Amino acid sequence: MDTPLQRRRRAPVALLACLAAASCGDSTGPTVEPPVEPPTTPTPATVEVISGSGQRTVQGLSLADSLVVRVLDAQGQALSGETVTFEPAAGSGSADPASATTDSGGRAATNWTLGPDPGQQTLNVTATDATTAATARALDLEAELDTLFFAP
Repeated sequence: MDTPLQRRRRAPVALLACLAAASCGDSTGPTVEPPVEPPTTPTPATVEVISGSGQRTVQGLSLADSLVVRVLDAQGQALSGETVTFEPAAGSGSADPASATTDSGGRAATNWTLGPDPGQQTLNVTATDATTAATARALDLEAELDTLFFAP
């Protein structure tokens, strides 16, 4: 039989053993799971022009090459399935299609027909809050011909 002194010495040890077992998650006590954070979906951080900017053609005509862009997240990874809109600035013609979905490499493309006025024209490209602009130069055919065939 234990004396009262022996029982008092064993009580803290038993309490510590019980707490240790509970914190380790065994069946003697409840376990507390850390909260699970929902996965975040990457969002477009950058739209970069891959090709097609800087072309020249006669006003009112389509550029020879499509405008191709790539959409990237904040870590520089390509994003697929993102909607990209192509919106010409005032007087800068039209884009067909006006919007496209990025492929597995994060790329989307459009065909750009320049507006009727000669000079630099701009096509604004947007994916969510990320934007960029491409430019092209519309040539005045009459002025170009006058330059070529102007008599000295």
